[in-house]
Amino acid sequence: MNMNRLACIAFGIGQFIASLAIAEELGGPSTHCETHELVVLSCPIAGKSNKHMSICRTSAQTSANAYMQYRFGKLGQTPELTYPATTQMHARQAFQFSVRSPNGWTGADNLHFKIGQASYTVYQFSSARFPEKETGVAVRVGEKNPIYLECAESRTSQYRDLTELRKLELPEMTTPFIFGPKANKIYRD
Repeated sequence: MNMNRLACIAFGIGQFIASLAIAEELGGPSTHCETHELVVLSCPIAGKSNKHMSICRTSAQTSANAYMQYRFGKLGQTPELTYPATTQMHARQAFQFSVRSPNGWTGADNLHFKIGQASYTVYQFSSARFPEKETGVAVRVGEKNPIYLECAESRTSQYRDLTELRKLELPEMTTPFIFGPKANKIYRD
């Protein structure tokens, strides 16, 4: 086989792989995100609820109409919770974000928002002590202890590193930081 033909085949394979990577970033049937939106995070919630959490955003985060939304509910149905309710609110007005790395072997990211007395914190925690990221949402009403809705590992899960949200220059979180139930156990032990 000549070198030009090998180069063309290699280029074609590279383009195919790149198109798969782009397709994974865009919304579709395994997420609440629309096909024109980027998936920040999308996963089924552990347990028997058949609920799914998705964070969807536009690709143009620097434009005046850039948005990001948290969506929660059963796939294929209108989400039971969408925040903010419309795509007219800029992500910087709707969310707070923080990154913590308390030591050299752990890291955690929090994306936070409030609706009335309820506060929602999407958390992502990684540690050398356990191989997979701990991801989910903690819901706290008033001063009560948070309820953790953990992401289930699934072939439909789309995890992107929440630290990429730094690019959005979201305001710093002002609420207590949440690591997730596994991480809380590590720090208690």
